[in-house]
Amino acid sequence: MVVSDSQSCAKVTLYEEFSTKVKEGGSYVMRGYNVRAQSPPYFLNITRDTVFFRSSALSVPDELVKQAEALLYPPSTLTPLSACRESLGLVTVEAKVVEVSAVKEVVVARDTAPLLTITIKQEETKVPVCLWREVAVSGIAIGTKVPMDWPYR
Repeated sequence: MVVSDSQSCAKVTLYEEFSTKVKEGGSYVMRGYNVRAQSPPYFLNITRDTVFFRSSALSVPDELVKQAEALLYPPSTLTPLSACRESLGLVTVEAKVVEVSAVKEVVVARDTAPLLTITIKQEETKVPVCLWREVAVSGIAIGTKVPMDWPYR
């Protein structure tokens, strides 16, 4: 999610335990978080001490909405699977599914989530990929050509 104070915006990752505390388009006051970085882009660390309070509506300028969309959906170029390890940033690959495991239920933050491990292949390169939650139960089958985006460091 992206948060804004009507002056700037920052990307925040909300884990399962916080996802029910906020709604898209809502206005909130947050307390008990940490800020990393001295200037934009800021990184907000949400911890178990973070508390969200509903607030009155906040008007967000169109320019900040565009910045928020750029933070949520950064540009990515199609990358060969064999070159992913050398790539930095968001990586997009398109590969064929060659193996599919059975869906497992795993414990995540006192809850369970479905987990599916697949192996994708492009030319001679094979890579195992773990798919979580709704993607794990979406019915991916061997032989399917799948596009995937993920940050690579």
